[in-house]
Amino acid sequence: MESIFETTFCEGFYRSDLGVGKELLVFANRARSGLRYVYTTNICTLTGLSEKRRDTIQELGQAKEPTKD
Repeated sequence: MESIFETTFCEGFYRSDLGVGKELLVFANRARSGLRYVYTTNICTLTGLSEKRRDTIQELGQAKEPTKD
């Protein structure tokens, strides 16, 4: 995923959130771009520093393996 810094259109990440050792919770969107998929995120969602999103992480719960239904 590209490290786009925030813009007036909510795209990307806050510059202060990006850095080595920082943990982020990222909600991404997948879209087709030509023959490949690209992932984007924006600051108008719950994307942000994990330490500020503890309630969201707790609500999401423990990760589970995907099923093949």
